[in-house]
Parts: sequence; C-alpha cells; structure tokens
Amino acid sequence: MSVFRKKIAEYLNASNLPGLRKLCFEHKKEYIPKKLYKYCPINDYSVQNIQRNQLWLNNPRQFNDPFDSWLLKAQADEKSKHFIMTLIGRGAEFFQFSEIVQEQALRLAEPQIQASQQKYYDRFNETINSLIRVVCLTENDPSSTIMWGHYGNLHKGICLEYDFSNCDDDCFDMIMPVLYYESPPIIKYNEMTNDDDYLECIVHQSIITKSCEWEYESEWRLTKSLSTPTDSGVPQYAPYLRQIFIGALAEEHKVDYSEVSNLAAKLSVPVSMMKRQTNSFKLIAEPL
Repeated sequence: MSVFRKKIAEYLNASNLPGLRKLCFEHKKEYIPKKLYKYCPINDYSVQNIQRNQLWLNNPRQFNDPFDSWLLKAQADEKSKHFIMTLIGRGAEFFQFSEIVQEQALRLAEPQIQASQQKYYDRFNETINSLIRVVCLTENDPSSTIMWGHYGNLHKGICLEYDFSNCDDDCFDMIMPVLYYESPPIIKYNEMTNDDDYLECIVHQSIITKSCEWEYESEWRLTKSLSTPTDSGVPQYAPYLRQIFIGALAEEHKVDYSEVSNLAAKLSVPVSMMKRQTNSFKLIAEPL
C-alpha cells in the first residue's frame, strides 16, 4: 500500500475527518497518477462518452463485487450489551430476579439489539444505493492483459487514457484511491448513530474499501454524492483524453471500431492497436 493510501486509511480508521480533508487538500495532487485508464466495450455508451467528453458514474450495486460500497453489519458491541445489562440489572433488583433469569433476559434481548441494528444498516445501504455514483479507473496501462480480459470485452474493447496531471477542481475533489484489506472495516454501531464525523468516515470507507483479492486493479474512483435519489447513473465532465487503445483481438473477431477511430480523428486523439509480442506474453501498442 502506498504512503498516501496508508495515510488515508489511518485518518479513516481514527474517524479523523478534519485530518483527512487537510491531507487531501495539501497532498492529494502529488499522489494522483498523471495517467489513469478506463477499460470498456465498444458500444453506443462508450462512443457517446468519448463524443461528449464525459465519464459515466454508475450505481456501485451494478459492479462485479457483491461487497462493493456495502456496509456489513457488526456484532452487537459492548456498549449496547452494557446498556441492556444495566436495564436488566435494575429490573432484577426491583423484581428480585436470580442471576439465571438475568442471563436468560440478556439472551432474549440480544436478538432484538441485532434486529434493530440490522434495520439501521439496511437503511444506510439503501441510502448509498440511491445517492452515491462511482466510476472506476485504474493505474494499469494497456499492456495489462488481465485488465483487458476483465473489463475490455475480452480484448475486443477499448482502453481510454485520461490525463489527470492537471484535472479540474471537480475531479480533484471526487477522486480517491481504493484501499485493499483482508477484512471489512469494523463498524461501531453506537458511534455510527451518534457521531457525524464517524458516519462520514464510514461512508468513505464503504465506497473505497475492497478485498485484497482486487488489489491487482490498482483502482482509483471518482465518486459523486447526489442531492436527490435516482436509479440511474450520472455523467461527469472527463479530464483530457490523451489516447485510445483498441484491444488485441478486435480485428480477429471482426469488431467494427471505425466509429471510435473516426471520432478520435475528429478530436485529434491518437489511436493505437494492441498487438501480441512474438517472444513474450506482453502486449504492445502500435499507432494506427
């Protein structure tokens, strides 16, 4: 994990929202990669995005990771249990309950705690579902066979290279690196319901935290919070499009990429075709 990613993780884990904002304001520009890439199929949507110079931000529920931007319910924490035990203890004194009855009361109360918390988590996830939109980019350049295989329509799509060296304020504010962990963040239910900074940090964590299994993607995300709920994605003005790469299998599968290459010519954007090297498992870009 890079220094910048580690710092973000420290501030989020400590619920230090002012520290996170200060870090991003002062240092994020140093760490944003100069180039970021978007792999996608060749279709009406990708052509339209190039034509309109936009990125399309989607609902994370449509992504290929079931844990993406999804808050997992923690076990009932000690504060919740302590509160219930205090109530049971007071009742036990008044009604002179035995210790066995007190233990039974706690066992009966605990599912109610869990059910109450589950409703809160469900509402939280529904809110993210309706108000957060995300576009995924990667540091992995077009030589990455695995990124082509997973996101570039099996090497028949395109890879768009965006210049983030001088992105506008909107992109700068919205972009963050993804953090990779062995397990999801630990959620403290009581703090989540009583501390606004903690809640905002949890929202950030849920959106930019993924399993280590996805670390090969070296992902960065542009994230937008909407003012009103919607089921659809939303456009965002894109940084400068430096170059377009066409997948190595596009010609073999007779994919028509003429609309992309014609549009690129109008926009003065260079286009390259990815080719297999003859003596290695590497792809190289050859200008068209």
